[in-house]
Amino acid sequence: MTRTGQQRATGGATDESAPTKTRAGDADKLIIFISYSKSDMAFADRLVEALEANGFSTRIDRRSLEYGEKWQGMLRDFIAEADTVVFVVSPRSVASQWCKWEVAQVAALSKRLVPIVLEPAPQEALPPEIADWQLMPFEADGDFNAQVATLAAVLLTDRDWVKEHTRLAGLAATWDREQRRPDALIQGRPLAAVEAWKSKPRKLNLKPSALVEAFISESRAEETRRTRRNTRIAWSVAASALVLAGLAVWQSIVAGRERDRAELELENARIAQSRFLLDRARERLDKNPEVSMLLMLEALPDETAPWRRKWPVIDGAHTALDRAWRVTPSSMVLGHDGAVNAAAFSPDATKVVTASEDRTARVWDAATGREIVVFKGHCPPSIDYWFGCAVNSAVFSPDGAKVVTASLDATARVWDAATGLEVAVLKGHCPPGVDGTFGCHVTSAFSPDGERVVTASQDTTARVWDATTGREIAVLKGHEDAVLSAAFSPEGERIVTASQDKTARFWDAAAGREIAVLKGHAERVEGAAFSPDGTKVVTASFDKTARVWDAATGREIAVIKGHCPPGILAAFCCHVNSAVFSPDGAKVVTASLDATARVWD
Repeated sequence: MTRTGQQRATGGATDESAPTKTRAGDADKLIIFISYSKSDMAFADRLVEALEANGFSTRIDRRSLEYGEKWQGMLRDFIAEADTVVFVVSPRSVASQWCKWEVAQVAALSKRLVPIVLEPAPQEALPPEIADWQLMPFEADGDFNAQVATLAAVLLTDRDWVKEHTRLAGLAATWDREQRRPDALIQGRPLAAVEAWKSKPRKLNLKPSALVEAFISESRAEETRRTRRNTRIAWSVAASALVLAGLAVWQSIVAGRERDRAELELENARIAQSRFLLDRARERLDKNPEVSMLLMLEALPDETAPWRRKWPVIDGAHTALDRAWRVTPSSMVLGHDGAVNAAAFSPDATKVVTASEDRTARVWDAATGREIVVFKGHCPPSIDYWFGCAVNSAVFSPDGAKVVTASLDATARVWDAATGLEVAVLKGHCPPGVDGTFGCHVTSAFSPDGERVVTASQDTTARVWDATTGREIAVLKGHEDAVLSAAFSPEGERIVTASQDKTARFWDAAAGREIAVLKGHAERVEGAAFSPDGTKVVTASFDKTARVWDAATGREIAVIKGHCPPGILAAFCCHVNSAVFSPDGAKVVTASLDATARVWD
């Protein structure tokens, strides 16, 4: 395999004696490293050009090198800097010593790897690190731009998580090189943000590298040690002050003189002690609210303490304690063994149901966080997709007695919310022959009376089911591409579906008959929702708009434009993901990848 320095595939001279640093303007872009065989350089150059045109920053190596330690170090730095590695599969690349070494480095650094197939290679020849991955075809006679668009969508999945992992991997590597010095660890609120990132739900089965895990774990351990040291210092100061105050009192009593003066001095010492603790607590409020709260509690009287701590209550102590309590992070952790994809309250708000990548849904007590029941049954061991076999959604029935879940295993399932027993399996989507490369995605929702369930699937249909028996009542056929969502009208007589075919459609919920087609969007329709009175429908689309329609006639009433101002990369950053009416039906709120939500009249 041949390599060159980090240079743009579009050309230009580059100093090949040292690696190129990240270019200006690349900080917010995903950095993609291309691993390929020299014989496939023409394809690699074309791929680099296409990815950069789609807003990515690329790293590709074209030097003609002997296999040696010096260049291994440089290539390892290239891979470490990258957010994702694209491996071009061909008979030449899987036989290349360089490519095998690079793939091993990707695995060692826990980098995200996306293998694309330029030319098929024997399964047994593939490096073990990618042998079990779902390979993305790049057919020579296929639509190159369409294939690049699919690759770009995959690369952008969990983008923020991947970027943050690259940043943390750099910090962890520096910490490791410097003999893991404590002052190279993360502290305070940034550490809390990193821990929140680690538990953030993600669509892919991505995990931090072992070094990043160790870096975060040691940061938390050092933070705990620092908190304990600060608390011990505060206690030591408090004890010293008490000893001094007690000595002053004892001397006054022994002397038999100035008893009143001694009591006054003791009171003043106590006030000084309380003020000292209050000042120290205020100093630590922003950086460490937990320690601040402990110090403030020490500054207040406590009749339950063994030594009957009778401090005077000084001005501002209770107010400061209340502020520390309000800024101290608190949460109820509802734990799964994988990323949590969705969560919803029961109608009476006493319980929460969650859906997870660990192939389960669970019901929790909303007040205590206690696990009540686990729903297991989705995704038998024989099913395994590139994106895993996750439970995508879970919602309660209107009376809270049942839960319906939907999964990448092509089914929805109805469960008894109290016992966890499976009531019905809603099976019929994605029969053999339907593409299930990424799993057969299904979504589900109850009817207003809880007697029926509607499901939407990538097999181009929606289906209505009996929620008790699992009997299929109607199949809603008419869409020409994947159906992304389906919802009942408030009275339960109609259904609205949204599809990747750029339309939404109304259906008779009982007969499955198509009532109207809502045409007007230029891209896929991500979701559709009725107004509370059932007279209107709002749709959200990847064409950067939301639209309001007459639910009786299908006539377009209004186009909602405003997301994605000039200068925003519209191809991937300006989709309108959802749109819903306010409870009174007077307003619409939309959410978009342009990092805003907007309320419209």
